[in-house]
Formats: sequence, structure tokens, C-alpha cells
Amino acid sequence: MILSGVGFFWQSVVLVFKNLKTAAYISILWWIVWMMVFYSSVAIFSMVYPNESFFSPLGMAINLLNIAFLLVVGSIISIRWYRFVLRQEKPTRIFGGWMNTMFFQYVFLLTVICVLLLIIVTPILVLNSIFIIPALLETGSISIFLLILYRVLLNIMYLYLALRAAIILPAIAVGVERVAIWQAWKMSQKFHLVILSSVSCLVVANQILEVLFDGLQIFSWWGANFVSLIVFSVFAVVSWFLVLVSLTLVSSFYGHYVEKKET
Repeated sequence: MILSGVGFFWQSVVLVFKNLKTAAYISILWWIVWMMVFYSSVAIFSMVYPNESFFSPLGMAINLLNIAFLLVVGSIISIRWYRFVLRQEKPTRIFGGWMNTMFFQYVFLLTVICVLLLIIVTPILVLNSIFIIPALLETGSISIFLLILYRVLLNIMYLYLALRAAIILPAIAVGVERVAIWQAWKMSQKFHLVILSSVSCLVVANQILEVLFDGLQIFSWWGANFVSLIVFSVFAVVSWFLVLVSLTLVSSFYGHYVEKKET
């Protein structure tokens, strides 16, 4: 099971890498638009309201708008990528052709999944901030290592829960009858260890890249803004790549275990 999960992860990386041109056509402009909107809204809010916190009513409104826009953009990218991976269907237009009933069903179900995950995760985050993280910070010289390890374990848990629920999303994208979330959880039970090992590979790869990019940010301390911009741009591209890998994992699980296709 563990080796199967590693195999699924590696196949997903290879699939995205081999289809970079199609992946870019399907998603990269949407990804850039979302990042521009997100960082512009944060920068404008900080400049216009320097004394306001993002936890203030106005700040929370900005956060909710950004999340809503992310759900829309994420749904567009996901549907197009699922249809390409599972049906070899390429969109004919970059920005058009996505406003339909299937899209709104997808956004609704994705929103429900996110809300349910938030309900599960919020108590854990509260316990983290009150008890666990302060305790880890008191462990001395190994505190940074323990914090990273703990963060990796938490991210594995979050993504594991997300992918088990998301197994039904490709069904909507390819026009199959919608499945309830509880049915998706039951359906994914038989290969949950494969999901867990695949997710572990994805989270560890992401964490290694984050540590590397955090280390490269030391250039910005020397005033090397150009280098810092390059580092940020590379990080954005790698993040985009890993998002597509995660979507490929979901479509691969759906294709292999639900549609019974060979991978």
C-alpha cells in the first residue's frame, strides 16, 4: 500500500511534467490572476488601512473575498485538469467556456468540503496555538526541527482528509452522477493507506522546497530585491506545479479505483 502511494505520487509528477504545455494552457494564467488579485488586495489593504488587522471585520471581509475568488479559480483549473487527465479533453479557450451548471455544482460541493474541513481543523488550530506550539518552542535548540516535523504531520493529516473527500470531485468534472461526501469517504476507505502515503510524499516535497526558498530569502536582507523577486517567482511556479500534482493524484485515484482504469 505504501509503495503504491509512492508510485501514484511519482506517476502524477511525471504526468504533469510531460504535459507542461497543456498544464500551462489550462491553468497558469488563472493561477497568475489569482495571485495578482490576492497579493494586490493584501498590499492595498495594508497601505490604505495600516492600523487595521486582517482579523478585523474589514480584514475578514477581504479574506473571505479572496477565499471565494480562490474557490472559483480553483474550480475552473480543477475541472479542466480532471477532464484532461481522465478524458484527454483539452479546452479550446483559456478563459471562456466554464460558466455552466456543472461548474456551479462543482463550486458548491468544493465549498461544502472546505467548510467541513474547517469545522474539523479549527479546534486543532486552537489547541496548537494555546498548548502545543508554546510547548515545542520551549524545547531549546531542537524546537525549529520539532516545529517543522509537527507542521508536516499536521499538513499530512489535513491533505489526507481533503483528498478522501475530494475523490468525488472528478465525477462532477467528467459529468458522472454526483456522489455524496459520506459515500466518497466510504468509497476511499479501501485505498486510504495509498492516499496517506501519496499525501505524505507531496507534503514532504512541499516542505523541503519551502525550507529551501526560506533559506534563499536571506538575499533580501542584503537589499537584493531582484534576487528576492526571482526567488518568489520560482516559488510561485513550483507551488503551481505541486497543485497540479495534487489534482493529478485525485484524478488518478478516481480513475484507478472508481472507474477501474489502469494507471
